[in-house]
Amino acid sequence: MGKLRKKRKKARIQPTGLPSVAEAIEEQESVLDAVDSSSAHDHLIEMLSSPSAEDRQCACAGLANLVLEAEIVPILLDKGVVKSLASMLVDECEALRLGAAGALRNLTIAGHETCVRMVEDDVMTSLVVFFKRSLESVTISDAAPIDETCLDQIEQGLHLLWNLSECSATVVKIFNSENLLPLVFYCISSERFFPSIAVTAAQCLHTVTEENPPLCETIVGSGEMLTTLERLLLCDGDAVRHMMLRVLTAGILFNVHRHMSPVARGQAMQAIARALAKALDVDVPAQMKAIAPDLVAADAGAIEEAEKYQERKESDQVLDIRIALAAQQLALEILANLCCNDDSSDDGGSLPSESDSEVEGVEEEQNGSGFESMALSMSVDSVEAVVSHCLPEKTLSKCRFADPAVYELLGAHNLGQTLVQKLNTVQSRALVALHNMLSMLDSDELSRPDSLDSLWPSLFDLATGVSEKGPSRSDEEFLEAVTGAMRSLAKRLQLTGHKCVQPEQIIRIASVCPTVAFPSVRANVVGLLGVLGTSLAQRSDAAELLTVVGSALCKAVSSDTDLWVVVEALDAIFDVFGGDGDIVLPTVKFLQLLPQLEGVASGLKKRIASKRKSLGARLPVAENARTNLLRFIRYLRKGIK
Repeated sequence: MGKLRKKRKKARIQPTGLPSVAEAIEEQESVLDAVDSSSAHDHLIEMLSSPSAEDRQCACAGLANLVLEAEIVPILLDKGVVKSLASMLVDECEALRLGAAGALRNLTIAGHETCVRMVEDDVMTSLVVFFKRSLESVTISDAAPIDETCLDQIEQGLHLLWNLSECSATVVKIFNSENLLPLVFYCISSERFFPSIAVTAAQCLHTVTEENPPLCETIVGSGEMLTTLERLLLCDGDAVRHMMLRVLTAGILFNVHRHMSPVARGQAMQAIARALAKALDVDVPAQMKAIAPDLVAADAGAIEEAEKYQERKESDQVLDIRIALAAQQLALEILANLCCNDDSSDDGGSLPSESDSEVEGVEEEQNGSGFESMALSMSVDSVEAVVSHCLPEKTLSKCRFADPAVYELLGAHNLGQTLVQKLNTVQSRALVALHNMLSMLDSDELSRPDSLDSLWPSLFDLATGVSEKGPSRSDEEFLEAVTGAMRSLAKRLQLTGHKCVQPEQIIRIASVCPTVAFPSVRANVVGLLGVLGTSLAQRSDAAELLTVVGSALCKAVSSDTDLWVVVEALDAIFDVFGGDGDIVLPTVKFLQLLPQLEGVASGLKKRIASKRKSLGARLPVAENARTNLLRFIRYLRKGIK
């Protein structure tokens, strides 16, 4: 699955309007009730232009609530709500500035396209002024007390910067050019702020330092900033916000570590791994199980009390658990990227261009040490950090399902279902991290020598829902992650000579391949069959199993509706049937592989041309697969003669 590129607007605890906004909404219910629902947004937008500051503030409060309705957002954007609200970020009225910031912050929840539109509507000009102005009085004197409204403005400004920078490279450029780094760093480092502000500032900085060399070099070149990051990594508070702050700091340090000296880089990797390990040590499912009875304790005769209890719990235990799960998710994403080579690819190589060397080229493709050399691309410092802090074992523990009681008890409660969804996300991220570790670490670095043998059945059971505690999962994110990990493990088993894959498991994998609903998962499955088939092709007693694998691959090549699955299946066929094992040629003839591939080749060029746009960065790989197919057909013709 490779490097975890940050998906802009990824799932996290969603921001809401300020309490003062909510109170203002409540006060204005009579106004909104008097307006037809279809024209409520028109009324509120008109109120934004009112000469009365109180009317404008009420309009901000109403919009902060209204923008949470997804179907209304495009209408508001078309009516210029962003420009109207942005102009109020620089208003002289402090309460109005705060109300406008709350409404804009809630608007960013609508997603990537909305945030891009907000940037296009020039929200950043006013936001930069608003943010600098909010921090101006605070940074002038460290001794002066900070007004609560000022703190609220700073927090809103940070959230806006964070949400918008996740969706727009333009915002990141503005962040650099306006020199906002010292201000955001001040929010992280100063003990005058609430922990929530420090966490939000760290989230913002973690986002803007991603693939931002100028900013990273500035941080690395500042001894004061590096000292602050070190202090935050070593903070030993047990509160979940301290845990989140440590993980975010580790993420910031990971983003900038490539710009450090070799010695400093090694020290940074150790500090990063230490913070990740500490976060993954927390047994969040046990905490979820502990609060589950309370969440479902209220019976049907005490609904009102139950609702009050829900509100209390959302503000303490449930919120803490959500933050802890978010911290572990982020820790696993950082770990996955730490164990990933930017230049590595699982898309397969190319066969030699000279027809004379086609047979040798196929053998090199099958037996070459590409997987081993890929492992060497992970730095020694990174390997030592991952291994010394037992991160493979900690990651594996997060791949498994939790106690079944967690799912049963929490699944019966709305808040509990939200927590289970977050727990599922953590499991999926752990599988991605495991996938990358299996690709990058040597077998003796992963853990005990026998761990690979026990890992295979565990992953197989996870994927098929057999003999594994807890519910099975059939969502795309999970299936893509677990099949990716299985594919990576199969390569590792192939290299080390482990023989723990059972014949019935191979048959099961081959049989389910065409029935999987998700193309990304089918692509992983055909890749997995390619690895397993390559090993079978070297044996003289596996003709039946090789036929099963070959049949599944041929079916994928000839009938799968997704072009990328076809490309993966072709690469798998090249690997499996490009060798000279005793059973290879008889199986090729039995499957009538040559005429099937000739049929595929006749229409592949046109099919690739029609999917150029959707293939994107994968287009060269698809074109390479077509070239290899033509060479492989010539190779088979010679062999069959």
